Amino acid sequence: MKTRKHAGSSLIESVFGIMIFVPILLLIFVSVEIFCAEEFNARVCRDAVRKAAMIAPQSNERDGSLSQKSLLYKTAHDVVQRSSVANPSIFSNVELSDVSLEGLTRESGEYLQERISGNVRVKTSITVKLPASLGNVLPSNICLSNSYSYPLTAANCMQQNSTDVVQIPEAHLPKILVKNY
Repeated sequence: MKTRKHAGSSLIESVFGIMIFVPILLLIFVSVEIFCAEEFNARVCRDAVRKAAMIAPQSNERDGSLSQKSLLYKTAHDVVQRSSVANPSIFSNVELSDVSLEGLTRESGEYLQERISGNVRVKTSITVKLPASLGNVLPSNICLSNSYSYPLTAANCMQQNSTDVVQIPEAHLPKILVKNY
């Protein structure tokens, strides 16, 4: 009889152990999934703001949010769209929330008519689709957002006017950038 009681208590201990272990395992899995999504969103946002910072703003663009017709917005949007190719299926696509200019200044110089400086800010968001939801404790979708600011670093930030971009002569480029045809 003692073996029977001992076997029965082992079964009860196993059931309670599994009931505790499974939620902890699920929490670890969801935490890793959220961490990976946040890292992916941060990488895409950083790449988009760096790429957009290489484009000089047009003369009609001022501080604040840019329209979807802006070349800066289109450049950042292109980077975000390309990220969907490498996007794992557990995440929804990264979405571009906002592209804006901050601290934009235009200075006239002796040799150049206009020198542009300031920052570009890009905001992105990603929705994580969780495998299970627990009502108000753990929703089925979590939206994560990220924002990066980067100074305008474009070689073409020194413009002669709003439509002409300064062309860098081939002699001034590193040899690796010059293509021999």
